[in-house]
Amino acid sequence: MEELHKEAIRANYVSLSQEMDLSLIVPYLIQANIYKPYMVESFKAKDGKLAQNQAFLNSIETRGPNAYQAFINALQSVGQGHLAEAIQNEEARRREHHCEPMQTESFVSEPDAGVWPNPGTPAVLEQYHIPKVPVKTEYSKEEVYRMGSEPRGLALIINNRDFGNKMTRHGTDVDATNLRHIFVELHFNVDTKDNLTALEMATYIREFAKMDHSTFDCVILAILTHGVEGALYGVDEKKLAVEDVFKYFDATRAPTLIGKPKIVILQACRGERFDKGVESTDATGAGYVEETAPPPRENGDQDANALVDSMLRLEFEAPDAFASARSKVPSMSDMLIAYATVPGYVSWRNSERGSWFIQALTEVILEYSQSEDLLSMLTKVNSKVAKAFESSSGKNKQMPAPVTMLTKKLFFFPGYVRK
Repeated sequence: MEELHKEAIRANYVSLSQEMDLSLIVPYLIQANIYKPYMVESFKAKDGKLAQNQAFLNSIETRGPNAYQAFINALQSVGQGHLAEAIQNEEARRREHHCEPMQTESFVSEPDAGVWPNPGTPAVLEQYHIPKVPVKTEYSKEEVYRMGSEPRGLALIINNRDFGNKMTRHGTDVDATNLRHIFVELHFNVDTKDNLTALEMATYIREFAKMDHSTFDCVILAILTHGVEGALYGVDEKKLAVEDVFKYFDATRAPTLIGKPKIVILQACRGERFDKGVESTDATGAGYVEETAPPPRENGDQDANALVDSMLRLEFEAPDAFASARSKVPSMSDMLIAYATVPGYVSWRNSERGSWFIQALTEVILEYSQSEDLLSMLTKVNSKVAKAFESSSGKNKQMPAPVTMLTKKLFFFPGYVRK
């Protein structure tokens, strides 16, 4: 049973203990194969209705992933739908509940999303593999990043799960496992770091970027954590500015990555707002949508467009006297940042299957990386998250937000037609 389901039941413990008719509920649970007939004798042996109900409530949490829904169905079937409704309301409230402010700063947990568009797909994707036969493209080598080294490059995954004063990021280990599997399938050497403080995150990222990447063609950094707009949290609940993460990979700090694609994947909230979505229409005129003012940004934070502008204004120049006659590249060129959500909004995560964004990203890469470039795949990820996913209440949506400074097509398995 999901921890969230257990919490929803516990929140109604008193009313369930006092009002539940266990003699009517148990047969439905036996029929649903949640209990065997002999198992319920321990409840009946208790002295009185209250003790029996409490023994049952303590037991139902241990009866597997189907126990919660079977319990809800049983309550509804025996005329105690008001108890079922109270539990479900508490579940919905907890799923969409974001954490209270930490100190004087906004600290948002990714809400737990209960709805999955394709329940037949397993949460962990390690049984699936990418075909190793590249499909010929219509691009010349000058239009496509080189991607032929073995390994392709290095990948670092930072997976922050356990936060001292905030709820655990249940499901993030599924994300980390799937990303690791995908990166290995793409021929990357992968290192995973769990539960880092903000200072440790900065240190590992800085040292990772400074490594000698001269024999590799690409680099990937994936960070799975709590966040706000413009910052990521370490497990010590201190912030690391997103802009500082990017700067570690600029041309002056990571010279062996000049001209090579640098992929940064950020699975974290970027604010507290919830995307309620709008009704889609085939009409030529779009309906009016009331805009809400964006939340105030913290000092030093930048929106995505301002950040890209500032990156592109930085130029890397050779220090010798002939610099003006030599070619220059923007300091932050050849980078792609894959945000899980747009500025100001939360990012959704399922406690058993991982986040919407990472699950969609890994599934799309598995299916299309043999034949499509990275930006095309991210467009498919946008579509998949936007159309297929919604919160358990049916009220909330999510929109990923890739930001690209790539200068060529990026195929992980390139083949060429034109020379």
